[in-house]
Amino acid sequence: MSEGQSSTPKRDQKPKTQEEMIISVATAVLEEKKKDKGVKVAAPEPFDGDRKETRRFLTEVEIYLRMHPTEYDTDEKKCLFFLSYLRGKDTQAWKQRNTDLIFDWKDGDEKLEWKDLKSTFKKHYLPIDIKADAQLRIEEMKMGERADNYVNEFRVLADESGYDDEALVHIFRKGLPFVLADKILNQPQGRPKDLNGWYEAAIRFDEQYKYAKAVQKPRRFQMANEKKKKFEKKETTVNRMETGRLSEEDRREYMKDGRCFRCAKQGHLSRDCPMKNTEKTPEKATKKTPREAYVKIQAMFKEYSHEEQKELLNIMEDEGF
Repeated sequence: MSEGQSSTPKRDQKPKTQEEMIISVATAVLEEKKKDKGVKVAAPEPFDGDRKETRRFLTEVEIYLRMHPTEYDTDEKKCLFFLSYLRGKDTQAWKQRNTDLIFDWKDGDEKLEWKDLKSTFKKHYLPIDIKADAQLRIEEMKMGERADNYVNEFRVLADESGYDDEALVHIFRKGLPFVLADKILNQPQGRPKDLNGWYEAAIRFDEQYKYAKAVQKPRRFQMANEKKKKFEKKETTVNRMETGRLSEEDRREYMKDGRCFRCAKQGHLSRDCPMKNTEKTPEKATKKTPREAYVKIQAMFKEYSHEEQKELLNIMEDEGF
């Protein structure tokens, strides 16, 4: 043995198995979390094959890898990380084919590089004509629940469509609800001068409308409940005489006011009620004809003042009567 040579024989380096490669990537992720907890970067949202999400997914992956250069320092780790976020049946075949290029690699085979994987992915999942695709999608856009979401989505497609601002203003206005577009066109300071002005006006008026709606709705609900309770309280004595029963709420009110459970008058208890021995056993109620029911309701209605009649009609309207 010559001087300077190691006496320890070199072991043949065996290729990693699939399991060992996965463990290696998983370990890198865990080590990354331990090393630097100060840098917070959101992981990419998985890609399910929707071509509209292709550019978004690629951007999120690139950001994540750029922020973790020491953990994903080889093409193999970058490729495995990228492939692990492909989900669903529309990506399964493509994912498996490229995963096999890594796991089934043999001496003499060309290794899969990160730039080649990205290039292949773009060819497979990006629309063939990005501009035409953006133009088609932007012209079909309609505002949903929120103007700010509509603006954000519109901006992305506007950049890809190649349309000038004049055309984009027309398309943007067409996608707004009629009431909102009309509000913007007829505002005191005049219509917006450019596309950004339309964006800002749409968001501003939409937020004003939603705020006003949120403030007014509980008040209307509260007023309806107050009217309903007032009407129900007035009817307590009538219901008591007709049914011979008091609700739990009525009983509490009667006890609080010192009223008799039998005749609803104050000054004595039901056991001492002067009407106790004069009440007749109520006859079994018979179903009234529509005409009879109408006459009875009309008579009851006339007992109320004009103001109370208006309240009663409002309650009936709120209840969908």
